[in-house]
Amino acid sequence: MSRLDIHEFTHLVQDFVEATSQLVSGRIINIMDANGIIVASTEKSRVGDFHQGAWEVIRTGKPVQIHKEDLERYAGSREGFNMPITDEKGEVFAVVGMFGEEAEVRDAANLLRVYVTQFLKTQLENREKAYMRDMRGRLLDLYLLGDPDNIETILQIQAAVGVRLRYPVQVLIADSKAWLASENPEQADVEKVHHLLWSLETYAETDIYAIKDSHLIWIHSLQGKAWDQSFEERLKTYAEAQNARVSVSSRCNGMESIPEGYKEAKLLQRLPGEHGGLLRMQDPDIRVRYFLNRILAHGGEAYTRELYEKAVESIGRKQMELLLETAAVYYRAGGSVRTASELLHIHKNTLQYRLGHLYEALKLEGTSAFGRELFIRMLEEWHSEKK
Repeated sequence: MSRLDIHEFTHLVQDFVEATSQLVSGRIINIMDANGIIVASTEKSRVGDFHQGAWEVIRTGKPVQIHKEDLERYAGSREGFNMPITDEKGEVFAVVGMFGEEAEVRDAANLLRVYVTQFLKTQLENREKAYMRDMRGRLLDLYLLGDPDNIETILQIQAAVGVRLRYPVQVLIADSKAWLASENPEQADVEKVHHLLWSLETYAETDIYAIKDSHLIWIHSLQGKAWDQSFEERLKTYAEAQNARVSVSSRCNGMESIPEGYKEAKLLQRLPGEHGGLLRMQDPDIRVRYFLNRILAHGGEAYTRELYEKAVESIGRKQMELLLETAAVYYRAGGSVRTASELLHIHKNTLQYRLGHLYEALKLEGTSAFGRELFIRMLEEWHSEKK
């Protein structure tokens, strides 16, 4: 346990002594600081008083037992046991005392010392975890912002948390219904993330991650490799097990490309379709869907909506749904009439008739095959999102 100032936990140790006193028949319990001053007590009026017995414990590093006949020598004290609280270096930074005769409280006082030490150790660890979580979150924000003027701050924080990215990197975003249903998703502890994501300690020195807006955002170092097959297999396993959607950006070869990678991962998170699964920018189909949605987001949606509404006016909504479904299967089949007709359990001529009817409804008869596919795929993406 690192050296700490007991005053940082004053309100907690006061609650602690009051609760613990009930476990030892309501006996008086005091906790003193490194100067022998009472900082918490079941007798609240004594808080702030000097405790001579505690000062002797601080000075000698040894337990001090005070008998009734010794009270004149120990200002501010009562009979009982006073035990040292030490850090991992063996240095005394606090004292815990319990009122009572030797035969009554010796064992309980020693047990109380162990209990208080563990309590403070836990509080310190929680504080350090919160600090590391906050620093990682700040570091992540700086990388996602991508401002070169923040380089010095980034290097300072990296040194503080003991992490260093090794390019190329990928930006990942993971969500899960369990997180989204949480009352306080922003309070998700890093330890919970470790449990859900197969122990992130494996990547703690080269990766940056934090919970933001109910999502885990993670900059993953590829350690100089083109891609990490084992890592992606774990991602897929996690996505399936947690019913989570995990989106993975393209490779980022430097700090300046991380913001764009973040934009990619965010857009993949919003793609219509099943909630769970692994969506990688490296997958050709996913990449096509990504760029189609970029077009929709930058002015293409209005045109696509107009295209759809005019077609519905011409052939009806039910017929339009059927033709779009036919086209979707056709393009998934790589433009193979034979494969698509088999998947749809219809004759090839029926398939070709439906496609022709769709081109006509969308006024795409004179458009190239590439142009028809681009517009229809955009329409599919838009329509899937609006369902």
